[in-house]
Amino acid sequence: MDERIRCFVALEVDREVAGALGAAAVELRQAGADVKWTDLAHSHLTLKFLGELPEALVAQVRDVVESVARGYAPVRLLYRRVGCFPPSGPPRVLWAGCEDREGRLSLLVRDLETRLALLGIPKESRGFQAHVTLGRVRSPRRSERLRPLLASLADAEFGSQTVAEVVLFRSELRPQGPTYTALARCPLAAGGAA
Repeated sequence: MDERIRCFVALEVDREVAGALGAAAVELRQAGADVKWTDLAHSHLTLKFLGELPEALVAQVRDVVESVARGYAPVRLLYRRVGCFPPSGPPRVLWAGCEDREGRLSLLVRDLETRLALLGIPKESRGFQAHVTLGRVRSPRRSERLRPLLASLADAEFGSQTVAEVVLFRSELRPQGPTYTALARCPLAAGGAA
C-alpha cells in the first residue's frame, strides 16, 4: 500500500523575524488564555496546505512547486500587525500578518493553486491571507482577555526578509508537537530584484 504523507508548501521565516514574533507571543501569553502556542523557532508562512497525499503524488507536487518557483524572483516580505481568526467573536487562531508590497506572493499562490488543481488537489475556497500562526485557542477560558492585547499589537512591526525559496514540507504530528522536514527546497529563480 502506498504510504500517505502529510505535507504543505511554505516560506521559512528568518530567525530575526521569528525572535520578534516570539516577543509578541510573550505579550499575548499575559492573557492566561488556553492557547496552544506555535514553536516560532520553526515558524513558516503556509502557502498551501496539502493534507495527506499518496507518496507517488508527492513527487509530482514537488515538480509543480519547483516549476512555479522558477517563474518568480525572490520576494521581500514585511511582517507587521497581530490579529485573529475570526476577526470578531471568540478568537480561534492568533496570527502575525505579512505583507508583500509588490503583490508577487499572491500571484505565486494563485499559480500554485491552479497547477496543483491539475493534480486533483482542491483549490482553497478562502482567499489567501499571508500570516504566521502564533497560536491556536483551545477553549474559551480567558479568551476575552486576548482582544485588548491583540489591539495593542495591531500596528506592531516585526521586521522584514527577502525570501529566496519555497519549501515543500512533510509534517508529522507527534504528542510533543508537529515535526517538519523539508522534502524539497525550490529556489525563486526568475531574474529581477525583490
